[in-house]
Amino acid sequence: MSDRIELRAMRFEGRHGALAFERDEAQPFEVDVVLELDLGPAGRADDLGRTVDYGAVFACARQVVEGPPAALLETLAERI
Repeated sequence: MSDRIELRAMRFEGRHGALAFERDEAQPFEVDVVLELDLGPAGRADDLGRTVDYGAVFACARQVVEGPPAALLETLAERI
């Protein structure tokens, strides 16, 4: 069985784009992350260590968007 966790509308500033002018100034990026995984073990054990750390997912997305520039949004998605 697969469960779903969605982190939506995370907003970061980044310098991405295929054209040079798109990377000249930071622009807003809105990121959604959908995780599909089995959360049964965490729920049955009531164990925080067996579930997803939402803060770590947020930090990962932020690090990618605010990090080195990419020409394509697809590249950002792959990095996240």
